Amino acid sequence: MRTRLLTPLLALALAPVVAACAGEDASGDEAAAEEDLKTVSAEAVAKASNTFGTNLYATISAGDDNLFFSPYSISTALAMTYAGARGKTRDAMRGTLALPAGDVHGGFGALARALASRAQAGNAATRPELNIANSLWGEKTQPFESTYTALVKRSYGAGLELADFAKKPEAERARINAWVEEETNDKITDLLGQGTITPQTKLVLVNAIYFKAGWQRPFDVQNTEKADFSPLTGATKKVDMMGTTREMQHHATAAYDAIALPYAGDDLELVAIAPKAGTFRTFESSFDAKKLAGIREAMTSQRVALQLPKFKIAGASVKLRDQLTELGMGVAFSDGADFRGITGDSSTKIGDVIHKAFIDLDEKGTEAAAATAVVIMAKSSMPRPAVPAVFDRPFLFAIRDVPTGAVLFMGRVAKP
Repeated sequence: MRTRLLTPLLALALAPVVAACAGEDASGDEAAAEEDLKTVSAEAVAKASNTFGTNLYATISAGDDNLFFSPYSISTALAMTYAGARGKTRDAMRGTLALPAGDVHGGFGALARALASRAQAGNAATRPELNIANSLWGEKTQPFESTYTALVKRSYGAGLELADFAKKPEAERARINAWVEEETNDKITDLLGQGTITPQTKLVLVNAIYFKAGWQRPFDVQNTEKADFSPLTGATKKVDMMGTTREMQHHATAAYDAIALPYAGDDLELVAIAPKAGTFRTFESSFDAKKLAGIREAMTSQRVALQLPKFKIAGASVKLRDQLTELGMGVAFSDGADFRGITGDSSTKIGDVIHKAFIDLDEKGTEAAAATAVVIMAKSSMPRPAVPAVFDRPFLFAIRDVPTGAVLFMGRVAKP
């Protein structure tokens, strides 16, 4: 696993914090900081990411098309953002991400190191490729808190790269996209579409992940043949169906068939769950991280005659603002957002969270990649919605001296 470290930037200045809002939020932040001293394991962070991932799946699973995304990538990008959240914004993000109490950033660091070991053990010719990289891209005129940049560099391996969003938003968008393409072996291109970076952009937090691994026991290409596949809607179609008969982890009930196929090295695997015909929607609606874990735990080694289709999914960039709002972190996207831990003041909010993913699965193995960008921008300077005040009926009026309050004239308009 490569973790690219970009040049760190120390805070240029500390923006003043409004004293009027310091009391309650400050005490809450102190309690949060105290709580964050508790150690959180890689397993606990992984469990949180899985819970968040299945919750997010439920919000994006409408429709009949293929669906593919990386819970780990999105969780990591949002966790880096969460590190600078304060007050109600912090609470909302924590709930949405299902984060446990304690030092979750240390937990994410431990998880990244554990994943790195998967790509470093065993035979170099057969071991998986697993590249995870994080980066921060900050507007060069925006002060950032040194404690925040140090934490993100320490736990996520992400330094802060200066960017000129104010004057060159399109050029900086292209630069971030190029970084993502390099880190994902050119599988994720144009993560940030035109217009996603504007002069109001203050910070972009990016996670990129690339995975390529062969099966522990590859499928024999000669066993692949055209076979029927019944899609979620529409007529049965012919697909390239891979076939093998061997010992593998398997579990079947009246509700589903499930298998687990290991990749070379045994540390990574594909888990596939096929609900019984005609029950996919019902099964999907109740699917969560607990059910996934339970199905995997119930598997035993059996001789299985497996038929699994080859497939490729290359999704478009997806904006997750609405889904994350539905999951409870809407305040982070509003003018009520509080990211004082990043900038030293409450002048920014999340503009959007953008995700893109790719997978190609065949007889040899699997290649997959994903990237997530959290775009933080200046809060809106738009005026608040106007409250209607229509004087279409008789009214009183007065002309008064402001400093003294003396009413100089007073009257009533009954029929202008």
